[in-house]
Amino acid sequence: MGVYMINQDIWLEFIEMRNNQVPIKEIHETYMKKTGSTCTEETFARQLRDKRNKLTAAPEYKAKTIYPGQRLKAVTTQYNPEKDIVTQIWIKTVEEEYDVTDLLPYINKIKPVKFKQVKLPKTPYLLEIPLFDMHFGVNDFDWYQHAQQEILELLISRKWEKIIFVIGQDLLHNNDFKGTTANGTVIEKIDLLEAYDNAFKFYSPLIETAIKYSTNVELIYSKGNHDETSAALFFKMLEKLFPQCDCDSSLHDKKVRVFHNNFIGWSHGDKGKKNVYTKLADIRGVFSTKFIKEYAATGCREVHFGHIHTEKDGDAYGFMCRSLSTETQTDEWSDDNDYIGNHKRFMLFEYDQQKLKRIDYIS
Repeated sequence: MGVYMINQDIWLEFIEMRNNQVPIKEIHETYMKKTGSTCTEETFARQLRDKRNKLTAAPEYKAKTIYPGQRLKAVTTQYNPEKDIVTQIWIKTVEEEYDVTDLLPYINKIKPVKFKQVKLPKTPYLLEIPLFDMHFGVNDFDWYQHAQQEILELLISRKWEKIIFVIGQDLLHNNDFKGTTANGTVIEKIDLLEAYDNAFKFYSPLIETAIKYSTNVELIYSKGNHDETSAALFFKMLEKLFPQCDCDSSLHDKKVRVFHNNFIGWSHGDKGKKNVYTKLADIRGVFSTKFIKEYAATGCREVHFGHIHTEKDGDAYGFMCRSLSTETQTDEWSDDNDYIGNHKRFMLFEYDQQKLKRIDYIS
């Protein structure tokens, strides 16, 4: 029942297997096949630990404890002063860090596109397209393709005076390559470059069509809590690609535009005064104070939030405050916390020179 004598090279092989996270049961089976031993798994595991402690400093396997995609963070050693040898080494590794600016080459290769506008009678209408909480990475282009088609049909329905795209608001599920949000919260990890491709495939035809069917097109970046940096870089790519558009890439949490008599504001809804059920007066107070000139010059006032993936609205002293629904699939976190069952749809807004005329549901 004892442990058979085997040479050091074979022990090093077993130690390397253990360093590579091979289960002790599998190593024990390999040991019995090589030696013919009948020792128990428990006895073998103890012997392997002893050999691992004595041979840890051997260069044959020490260098292999740092695997591809990892970097060395810290090393702890155990020293025997009587024998003047290092008896044990603990190596701590972490995943390699990626800089989100690695996406810049993706942006720099973009060249502006050129095309002619469609000749149609101009109408004094604004179309606001706030596609909030799309979470590309959890969702792909195929999931949103029908929504894209419905929006395209709306875009070509008339010659607009102005079209506004509000882009960001958790457009992408991750803020970096490590699977975290802008606040550093670890969530389900996505393929960020693939998410970029899907988001670009979705937005590019919409913006091209808008340029053809509108006198003025504006792209406005609105930061979310998932993708503040990654979505901002995506927006910069669109800014370079479509120089025909007015672009606002600033990182302000709250933004407002005036269209004739209409005040239209946006914020993601994860900061400040944002609860449309209990903080209506506060929301109205913040926006009317921060944008006092725009407030004084308008009579129809809309403020639109994202973040909660659910449609809610409230009227506060002349301000209509709305949390907008989204068509995103339920992600892992939302499912775990029972945030399920809400309507899957986007909300687009049409204004004439005096007021909001219509809400278009895209689903």
